[in-house]
This record gives sequence, C-alpha cells and structure tokens, in this order.
Amino acid sequence: MSPLEILFLPLGWALRGKRADAGLSVARAPELATENRLELTSDAFRDGEVIPAKHCGFGIGDNVSPALHWSKPPDGTRTLLLVIEDLDTPTKRPAIHTAALFDATTATLAEGELTPDNQRFRYLPNHRGRTGYIGPRPLPGHGPHHYQFLSLIL
Repeated sequence: MSPLEILFLPLGWALRGKRADAGLSVARAPELATENRLELTSDAFRDGEVIPAKHCGFGIGDNVSPALHWSKPPDGTRTLLLVIEDLDTPTKRPAIHTAALFDATTATLAEGELTPDNQRFRYLPNHRGRTGYIGPRPLPGHGPHHYQFLSLIL
C-alpha cells in the first residue's frame, strides 16, 4: 500500500457505510430513457466480476481501458454514448468515470483505445472534470465498488 493510500485509509473506513443513491444513476436519467440499450461485453471481465488491476486507476493499476464489444445498433443510429459509472462512491450521486460519444459504425473498442488524445471520441468531462478513460479507483478502506458500463444509442 502506498503512503497516499495509507493516508486516505481512515477516511475510507469512516465513509464505509455511505454509498451513492443508485436511483440517481445515469442509467435512470429521464433524459436518457430509451429502450435502445445495447448489450455490452468485455474480454477482460464478465458482468459482476472484479475488474482486473490493469484496467484500474492510479495506485491500483495501469489505467488501460478494456476492450469492449456491443450488439449492433438499430439502422439509422448515428452516435453511441459510452458511460462508465461508480455506483458505490461515498457521495450523493454515483460518480461518472468516463463518458464518450463516438460514431455508431464503431463495433468494438480495442484495449487502451479510450485515451484523451484519440480524435475518434468526443469526451464529456467526468465528475472531476477529466476526460478519457478513468479506471476504477475506490477510496482505500471504503469496500468493494460496483461499476456500470452503459452503451446508449443517441
């Protein structure tokens, strides 16, 4: 454990029982309400599994975006939105790690492709104003976090 992690460990323990309101998740936002959700999968992990350290953020892993694949969007779809959200952050709302818009003709994302300088993506700033892939990095001592990867049709 790094000195920084040790420093934040008591805070994580103190906030262990505090979790975001899942009802405020992007997945439930009325502005994004749609029946057009795509099935999203990864070769790196399955739904509900622990995300490998390689794909986690500072202090845990290398912050490399995982390879992602999704089902074919309906004909006429022009844009897809990928959102990666932490449902267990100790704040009122779940934290958005990554939000990226891209052309609907894209069928897969290769590992490491979600970088801030990749011009194929238009990023929306996350909860801390950062763009690009921001891998999971829960507060030390806070306990397990659940991450939601959403692929939406726009």
